Amino acid sequence: MSALIDLTGQKFGKLTVIERAENHITSGGNRVTFWKCQCDCGNICIVSGINLKNGHVKSCGCTKYRLSRGMVNLTGKKYGMLTVTSEYESRVTKSGRRRIFWKCICDCEKTTWVDAGCLTSGKTKSCGCVKKKIFLTHGLSETRLYSIWTDMKQRCYNSNSKAYEYYGGRGIVICDEWKEDFTNFYNWANENGYSDELTIERKDCNGNYEPSNCCWITQFEQHGNTRRNKFVEHNNEKHTVAEWARIKNVHPQTIWNRIRLGWNIDDAIEKPIMSKGEKYKC
Repeated sequence: MSALIDLTGQKFGKLTVIERAENHITSGGNRVTFWKCQCDCGNICIVSGINLKNGHVKSCGCTKYRLSRGMVNLTGKKYGMLTVTSEYESRVTKSGRRRIFWKCICDCEKTTWVDAGCLTSGKTKSCGCVKKKIFLTHGLSETRLYSIWTDMKQRCYNSNSKAYEYYGGRGIVICDEWKEDFTNFYNWANENGYSDELTIERKDCNGNYEPSNCCWITQFEQHGNTRRNKFVEHNNEKHTVAEWARIKNVHPQTIWNRIRLGWNIDDAIEKPIMSKGEKYKC
């Protein structure tokens, strides 16, 4: 009888052998040696030495579990700068959910593991080198201006953004000069009166984000210029509801609630607030 080869510490596919397990007698009367293994996903399983060595078993079954439920094979597909390889594995995330991760090769030649959902949704498009490059290029990725720039792109190009229907959904885009290079936007902002107390505003609300159509205004002015605002005339003066609220030192929602309930404009603006339940009275 040949000596038993110790497989402890060896790796077969995603399985690392921990120690020898009990022998089993098959239905044919043969004695088979089994080994206790740990899968890369963290699970422990018992596998026969024969199946380990001939490659019939390469994991605890986690990958086959997902594939058997109609998982889309992403092998060879490209998402952004990432090309998906044939390797994948099932992992338990911090939230406790089991997800499929694919091994990808980035255009920068670095390999990385990415959640399948992040690949197909476009959330992850590189190994992280793009963000790193942007940060190293201008060192401004943590600034307020950079957030304004990224939010602007989300409104115009991300159909999942809550504001998309008011921007990209209406055909509003960002000029190539700003869209492709944050430093161009950064330089324009600082040359045209930007400060941390101001917000970006399009002069023509139906126009695009571009130098000739944008300026910096206060947050209050921004509220007064929204498409939902309504100009109200009172005592021969015409202001938006937000402006009247400021003049009368009341919350804009108070005036809006009164108008919706059928109050006349004079009372809606001038009448003192009686109680928190006022909006239910007419």
